[in-house]
Order: sequence, then C-alpha cells, then structure tokens
Amino acid sequence: MFEPNNVKKIQRLQQLLDVEEFTIKEMQETGTMYVRDDFENLYAGEPPALISSCTDVIRYAGGHYIQMLRSGKYLVSYIGGVRGKRSDKLSDIEQLIFDDYYNG
Repeated sequence: MFEPNNVKKIQRLQQLLDVEEFTIKEMQETGTMYVRDDFENLYAGEPPALISSCTDVIRYAGGHYIQMLRSGKYLVSYIGGVRGKRSDKLSDIEQLIFDDYYNG
C-alpha cells in the first residue's frame, strides 16, 4: 500500500477485495494520481518507463497506470513500453485496461 495514511482509501480497497465481479467503476475508484517524480519514486530500483512528455500518472489496483501527457492526451503503454494507446478521453483508456486485464 503506497498510501498508508489514507484510511478511507484503504477501507474502500479492502471492501473491493470482497467484490465477486469487479466493474469498471470499481477499477476507476482504485486510481490515484501522482506527479511524475512522485510516481517514479514509488519504485525502488528501476521505475516503469515513462515517455518524456508525461507530466502525471494515474495508478490503479494491480499496478496498471496511465500517463497524462503535456498535450492533454492519456497514454497506456503495453509490455516493455514499446507500443501503446493514446486518447483524449481518460475513460477510453480506462476501458481498455479494464477490458484487457480485469474483464478478460
């Protein structure tokens, strides 16, 4: 748990452990926004690769994250950061993550 002092969030995440079928709304509730430097500092050793125009990151349960870019777009990178999907809508990228990892 990266936010040990956020009691409300911890309680909500514990409630989500008991959910039989995880919905996209519940996935979205797990999201926490970080300034790029703070996100990179969460990881000992080598942090996940972020592109140079990334300013902020939203991290979700399971370690999935979305990069927020200077252009106003959102980016999810695939394995190794080689390919990804960009969109003007955060909800489109969240749906992609949900479909690929939580609802697959």
